[in-house]
Amino acid sequence: MKKLWLFLFIVVFIWVNMASKVERLSYNLISSFNKIEVRSYNSMVVAKVKIDKKRKIALKQGFKILSDYIFSNNINMTAPVLQTFDDGWWIYFIMPKSYTLENLPKPLNPNIVLANFSFNKACVIKFSGIANDNKIKLKSLQLEKFMRNKYINVAKTYYAFFDPPWVLPLFRHNEIIAMIE
Repeated sequence: MKKLWLFLFIVVFIWVNMASKVERLSYNLISSFNKIEVRSYNSMVVAKVKIDKKRKIALKQGFKILSDYIFSNNINMTAPVLQTFDDGWWIYFIMPKSYTLENLPKPLNPNIVLANFSFNKACVIKFSGIANDNKIKLKSLQLEKFMRNKYINVAKTYYAFFDPPWVLPLFRHNEIIAMIE
């Protein structure tokens, strides 16, 4: 019985890793302190939408709107999906590197905004599991404490979700990205 569970675990692990191979956000690592990193990012093109609901509902609704846009235009999914609060929850899809503002199809949904975007320099904390409100709050506090101790000011914070919902929580990759002022 133990061999069967081990076999199933290995099959699921391999399938999850193969199924979630999408273009990922690239960055340059400046320094690392356990699970916290200081990174620099290049500019990217994003599609974003604002949803005035609670965080989790906004993420689901924003994801649906943006996924309808990319899939109806044969645009590949990338990771992560980003979320930030700015007078409402904004959900971001990062466009594949082959796209620019000039060659992206114009969204039919007037709520979708296409824009150039960059974190420039940021502090990032990585974590696994389900990114519920409690875990996000805990990890945000850890990141804020780290930045305060290093005398680094936060400009804006983003939540980054890298994996589809069918990935087992143990294998999910999430980050909180705090732009440096």
